Amino acid sequence: MSDHFCEQDPACIDLADERYKICPMERNVDFLAASVRMQGFSEHISLRMMQEGRFIVVSGFDLVKAHIHNKADKIPVCILDNDLYDEFGYFAYAVASLAFRRPLTHYELITGLSGLSRFSDAETIAQLSQGIFNANLNKGFIKDMLLIASLPDPAMNLVLNEQLSVRAGVRLAGYDSEIISIILRIFSCIKASQGKQLEIMQNIKEICSRDKLRPEDFINQEACIKILEDKSLNMAARTTALRAWIAEQRFPC
Repeated sequence: MSDHFCEQDPACIDLADERYKICPMERNVDFLAASVRMQGFSEHISLRMMQEGRFIVVSGFDLVKAHIHNKADKIPVCILDNDLYDEFGYFAYAVASLAFRRPLTHYELITGLSGLSRFSDAETIAQLSQGIFNANLNKGFIKDMLLIASLPDPAMNLVLNEQLSVRAGVRLAGYDSEIISIILRIFSCIKASQGKQLEIMQNIKEICSRDKLRPEDFINQEACIKILEDKSLNMAARTTALRAWIAEQRFPC
């Protein structure tokens, strides 16, 4: 047996099952559907056969939706051979399908590594990384990315929206859970560069340690809440105001 191409009824494809979805950002379905009608497509849809004739998407989520939008009765797909792939293999296929089309974002890289780590260790993933991620990743880097993946919500959403940098995320993972929680709440309200993120984290940690202040009490100070909840300020202005206030707390006159 081997992977094979065929046409498949879209009604048999379970789009609700997104276990192999790496990219959270969906392309404009109207635009993609029009492109498929006029030009066809260079990518292909890969499916995994489940029980009772049901299929789930391994790669090509948006393309399936585009075909459904076009009211297609049959969709050209590649059915992956279940005898050739284990869970690691399917997830690796999903990552590689994206990574060999374009560079992965930090969110996609972390999501891919986190998914693969459920079925293998960092050393094995590092050895196979060129063929999966289209890049050589060392074991230390992989472990750092998995630290970010282990952070509580909304950490990954902040990575997605570029409100939490990789370096800041790795450092944050080493903090106490209470400080992690308030840093994530603060970063949800601002958008700072990597250097400013690290500065804010360090200052808050040092203030709480010096003043024997619970992190929750720090963020609940009236001045802090006023800045974070000020809807008249955009994220950049909120960041500037918050940094100035934190600096005053860290280095009082």
